[in-house]
Amino acid sequence: MEPYLTDSYTKTRGDELLKPNFKLSKYFEGVDALLIDFMNKLGNSDFSVMDADRKREQVSQNESAKYGFFVFVMVVLCVILLIKNIINLIVW
Repeated sequence: MEPYLTDSYTKTRGDELLKPNFKLSKYFEGVDALLIDFMNKLGNSDFSVMDADRKREQVSQNESAKYGFFVFVMVVLCVILLIKNIINLIVW
């Protein structure tokens, strides 16, 4: 559930919806309002669909990271070769 209802979101909404109602001894109203808020946040989607979307996004991010690392290594190698060629020109 954490990817959909984060700790910070649930704490904020709990502070906004539960505390005022609990102070007035309206326990049912507070819990009801919080649950309705969570249901609205989650929407009508099936968790398997939401989870598949999240996994697809993670795979995409992992692939981007791999290409980013490859580009970084290639740039470092080019810089090393460039420095080596410059040194060889100076020495000769």
